[in-house]
This record gives sequence, C-alpha cells and structure tokens, in this order.
Amino acid sequence: MSEEAGQSTHNLICQLYGPGKVIFVKCDVTLSSHVEDAVKAAASAGGRLDIMVNNAGLGPGDKDTPIHLFSEQRWDHCINVNLKGIFLGCKYAIAQFLRREPLDAGHRGWIVNMASIKGYVCIMAVEYAKERIHCNALCPGFTATVLMKTHMAHDQMSALMRAATPWGTWGDARDMAKRAGVLASDDAA
Repeated sequence: MSEEAGQSTHNLICQLYGPGKVIFVKCDVTLSSHVEDAVKAAASAGGRLDIMVNNAGLGPGDKDTPIHLFSEQRWDHCINVNLKGIFLGCKYAIAQFLRREPLDAGHRGWIVNMASIKGYVCIMAVEYAKERIHCNALCPGFTATVLMKTHMAHDQMSALMRAATPWGTWGDARDMAKRAGVLASDDAA
C-alpha cells in the first residue's frame, strides 16, 4: 500500500470513529526494523498490543504479464511481502504478547494471517488454462514425515497436533502422494 493510501485509510477511520482511535505507521513488511517499529508504535499508542492482523499481500503479477515471463526479482518481492511479512509480523507481535501479563481470561493475544497459496494457484490455473496447463495445490495438515518426527515422538505435542486435525490422526505421506498423482493425471481435467 502506498503511503498516500495508508493516510487515506487513517483519515477515513478518524472520520468514522473520531481522532485518536488509529495511528498511521509507514511500514515495509519485508524489512525487519520496519515491522518491529510498527508493532512497538501500536503497543505504545494503545498501551498494549492484543491483536495482530498480517494483511499485507500482493499477487505475483498483472493480467498482462504471464508468470513464465516474470523476473526473479519480481517473484522474490512477492514472496517476501506475502511470506516474510507474515513471519516478521508474527515474530514481533508474539514478542510483544509475551512481554505483558495475560488478559483476565488468560489470553495474551491474537494473530490473524491473511494468506493464501490458493490465490497464486488460482491465478496460474486461470492464466494457463487456455494452454492446457493444470495448476493445483495440495495443502496437507500435520503429516507423518521425518520433519515431524520429534513432534510425533512427544506424547503431549502429538496429541495436541492430532486433536487439531479433522480426523484426529496424523496424515500419511502416501495419501498425499496419491492425491498428487490424481492432480497430475487426466483424472483431474
């Protein structure tokens, strides 16, 4: 968002809810120091930080430039805004949450990440459909892999992670491979 658009949003919120309800902080979410300063400014202005919404995001391109013609720099910028920005927002918000006592109900804070690999996949799927190039996404939950071995071996952690899944079990990498096989076949057409 441009600084001008940010100021416009700030002014609109002030008009709707009165002055002193919002602050504007210029922030490049790809820069650690900017995100840290923005979080500190919000915590200072409000006396504490309770909610962090990581909402900065951009698509990889425009309707006139197909993905295979993007420069690597353009792609890197998109990834930095959409992924690194969320990481930095979470990092500094969590640090603020941990610096203070919980609220009466025991909560320390809430983070909402507005992110979607689906958006990228949809853009590519629509853009390249006329070329008969299929783009899909598999978004597995907690899957029993070498990367999750430590969590799986810890009884409490494993139980918490399994409880967070619809079936209450670890996903099986073989199931993911089967789904990938279907998505990469004529059956997905």
